[in-house]
Amino acid sequence: MRNLLLCLLSFIISLQTFGQSKVIDSLENQLLDKELSDYERKNLLITLGRRYTSKGLPDKAFENLDKALAIPVAKDSLAPLLHLEYAKNYYVTGDFLKALDYMAKLENFTRQESDRILTAAKTGKPQVNELLSVDDVYMVAGEIYRKIGNFEKALENALKGKEMAELLDRQKSVANAYNNIGIISKLQGDLENAKKYYRMALDMNRKLARKFNIGSNYNNMGLIYRSTKQYDSALTCFKQALDYIKSPYGTATIYSNLGAVYYDLKAFDTAKNYHQKALLIQEEHGYKEQASLSRINLAGVNKELGRYDDGISLALNAYKVNEAEQNYDLLSNASEVLANTYEKKGDFENGLFYHRKHKQYHDSVYNENKRQEIVAQQMKFESEEKIKENELLRKQAELNEAKIRFQYIVGGILIVVLLLSIWVFYLTLKRNKIKRELTNQKLVNEKNERNYLEKELVFKNRELVNFSLQIVEKNDFIGEVTREIDKWSKNGLKSTESVKELSKKLKANSIINKHQKEFDAHVNSIYESFYNKLEHKYPGLTQNEKRLAALLRLKLSSKEISSITGISSKSVDMSRYRLRKKLDLETEDNLIEVLTHI
Repeated sequence: MRNLLLCLLSFIISLQTFGQSKVIDSLENQLLDKELSDYERKNLLITLGRRYTSKGLPDKAFENLDKALAIPVAKDSLAPLLHLEYAKNYYVTGDFLKALDYMAKLENFTRQESDRILTAAKTGKPQVNELLSVDDVYMVAGEIYRKIGNFEKALENALKGKEMAELLDRQKSVANAYNNIGIISKLQGDLENAKKYYRMALDMNRKLARKFNIGSNYNNMGLIYRSTKQYDSALTCFKQALDYIKSPYGTATIYSNLGAVYYDLKAFDTAKNYHQKALLIQEEHGYKEQASLSRINLAGVNKELGRYDDGISLALNAYKVNEAEQNYDLLSNASEVLANTYEKKGDFENGLFYHRKHKQYHDSVYNENKRQEIVAQQMKFESEEKIKENELLRKQAELNEAKIRFQYIVGGILIVVLLLSIWVFYLTLKRNKIKRELTNQKLVNEKNERNYLEKELVFKNRELVNFSLQIVEKNDFIGEVTREIDKWSKNGLKSTESVKELSKKLKANSIINKHQKEFDAHVNSIYESFYNKLEHKYPGLTQNEKRLAALLRLKLSSKEISSITGISSKSVDMSRYRLRKKLDLETEDNLIEVLTHI
């Protein structure tokens, strides 16, 4: 007999619906309050939409979510929450691609929140976003990807959700993440990893005293142990699950799983007992599909016990119910049990009939499964394309944001540059003004100084000229005395009175040599700059030639220069001639003018 007991693979924790009607009525009444702000009304509508989704009324959920969407709110912090509720509601309706569209709208929120949490975790404990915690967003994304068969993306989001929940110390969310990772790992065939995460979820839920979740974890671990034929461990887990799960649906499910293990162990009486317990609960609470499966399971057990008529009765009941419902999967299972039981009984005609029915429904189930696989593959492909499209849109949005930021930065830089340019221009103008004022003042000072120096030079030149004239006069006087003495000598005069008179004159003019030295010192002092320039321009000049040039610059005549220097006028003229040669002057060049301009 094929394994017919895999109808319930794992418990996925969902929102409790008990008392939802009272909560919904309360929310509806709150919406009647006309004093509500737009933000409060929008938040209430989103909450109401969430409640209707949990209750399995997606149309009512969409109605309230659409109303919330129509309410504009400045700096809408509720937008991420609204997108998530849309995604969850589309998930409930089976429109997984549409759900992914809304999850894509949450990418900026998840990225920013994740970055915030990771940054805050480096220095302390991050704060939880009370409106919408990012780990919940990752969990929903993981569930959507799991449904469309994209287990890689499902696991990626589940692990990210786990990381965020751990950093935020949201222990319930961490436990749920462990459970979801276990489910995804099982679907991927990684049973060891699945068991590891189921155990981690179990340990966390024990600490939190979450009874239903503890039972769910035990049930999931029992299913893995059964699939690996570790039956003792499977039985232990299922029986422990019964201690925590008290809901009719959950209890019936665990009874069915216990019956399946005992069937595998060929303990058919015990298996029958558990399947009967499951059937009683399912019939009492109207779980039609699950009741049909329990009847098929009991039919298989009765066949093994040799109670063919009881088995046929149970299987026929399930067959007829599901024939009306056109549930080909259960019809295939029921017809297979009927065929095998009739053959065991020796009724080969009915056995053949139900073998054909089994093949017919099996092919239908096979084709439907194939169709669903194709649809799943198509959805996976479309989801991957959607991911690529969303990634492209995200990158385009980031590029646009980068361009805008760049434009702002460039604009800011240009403004700063402009302001700096204006400031620099102002400073330049101010500096140039100050510079011009300083330059003008300097020019005035230089002009005044030059005028002063020129006046002083004129004065000193006048002094020199006077001084030179005095020297000339003194020299003339000496010449006169000398001539007088010569005259006396020629005439043979030896007058004492004349000699005494001449002696007085010589004594009165005995300072001539001193005056001569003072004159030379004055010339050297006044004409120091002139001497330097002359030396620089005509380095071959002798000291006497430079002194001659200075006397000529005073516009003294050759006779006066002769008197001052104590040489003959002829010698002065010869010296002037040699100086002209050394100064490389032409015949038409005026020596005194050339010397004046040096």
